[in-house]
Order: sequence, then structure tokens, then C-alpha cells
Amino acid sequence: MIDVHAHILPNLDDGPSSIEESIKMCRLATEDGIRTVIATPHMLKDMYPLSRQDVIDKVDVLNTILKEHEIDLKIVPGAEVAIVPDLFDRFMKGDLITVGNSKRHIFIELTDYFPEKEITSVLKSLLDENVIPIISHPERNITIQNNLSILEKFVEMGALSQLTAMSITGDFGYRAQRSATKILKRGFSHFTATDAHSLLWRPPVLSKAMKRISRIIGQEKAREQVMGSGLNILTVD
Repeated sequence: MIDVHAHILPNLDDGPSSIEESIKMCRLATEDGIRTVIATPHMLKDMYPLSRQDVIDKVDVLNTILKEHEIDLKIVPGAEVAIVPDLFDRFMKGDLITVGNSKRHIFIELTDYFPEKEITSVLKSLLDENVIPIISHPERNITIQNNLSILEKFVEMGALSQLTAMSITGDFGYRAQRSATKILKRGFSHFTATDAHSLLWRPPVLSKAMKRISRIIGQEKAREQVMGSGLNILTVD
């Protein structure tokens, strides 16, 4: 499986606070059947000053250590970019990191309450540059929970969306689980990811959610959530 969204790099945000914890999280991921993780530390959040090079350097270090420990896991650089008014300008300046540093896909984290018109404009600007926004955990967003048609609009524009495994299993509460189920049934989800932050709370585990997704939309579509779609964004030219 491919985990497209995980806070697995140490000492960058609210993820693991040590390389030792990162290694343990990576080992747990492989035990669950995950073979690739896109590292997505928070970016453009005031509390986590982070540069593109910070992510690249940390990924290189972690990949080297995983090889030394014979842990069969590949870490790919990325980020969870907070939606801010100058996001597109920052992207054009080269400040932001995309999935695999390829300038093709970028994870976007919405605020709970947001001006739809302005967000739509940011997404359109990225799409016009052939950069595909991936909306992180829309099922946990209050505005989208209350109005799923907003996510539908973003998807129709060309954006993708990513659900959180623990939302699907109910660990984020009833509203998030209900929203995730609706998003899956309506075909608005393209990925399911762990959004892992630690070993205990939000661990890097996908298999439990996979079982429930299979019951909701069938095994083939469930596999696409954690395998096929992730592979697609990693193999673009």
C-alpha cells in the first residue's frame, strides 16, 4: 500500500519528536503492508516554519537510516500546505514542495471556515499551471461536513481529495465518519491515508480502514484508495 499523507519526519511539526520514533513508525507501517509513504509535514503554518529544502534533507536522512535498519519502506517528499491568501504566489516563487518535488500534485489543508470564492480562485490558479491540488481530509472540515457540494465543486474543477483512515473507522467521531462514508459513496475520494502523527495517536496503519472501505464501496475500489491512485501521482512524467 501507499500512504500518501503522513507526518513521519522528525522534529518538523507535530509529528514524531525524534528519529527513533520515526523509525518505529516506519517499522509499524511496513508491518501493516505499507511500502511507500509520502511525508507531508505542515507547511505555511506560523507555528511550523518549514522550507522545501528542510523536507528534502529530512527525507534523504530518513531513507538512509531505513536502509541501514533494513526496513523496506520508501519515503517520498511532500507537504501539507495550509491555505493562505498568497499560497499561489509562494508556489510560483518555488517556496512550496509538491509530491515528489515534481510540481504536479500538492496537498492543501483548508481551514474549518473558509471563503469559498477565494479558495476556488487559488485552486483554479494551481490547476491552470497544471498542478493538481489534493484536498487533505475534507471529511474533517466543518464547512464541507455541512455542505458536501463544495467538495463536489472542487473535484469537478479537477482537484483530488484524500480521506483519513481513522475518520473511516470512527476514531474522529460520528460526523467525520458519516462525512467520509458519503464522500466514498459519491466517488469524491481519490485516496485514503493515515495522516499519521505518532505510534499511538494516528499511527501509520491503513488495513483497518481498508476493511471498512471494502464494505462501503467494494474491494476493487478500496484497493484503488490505498494503492492505484497513490501510484499514479508517484509515476507522473
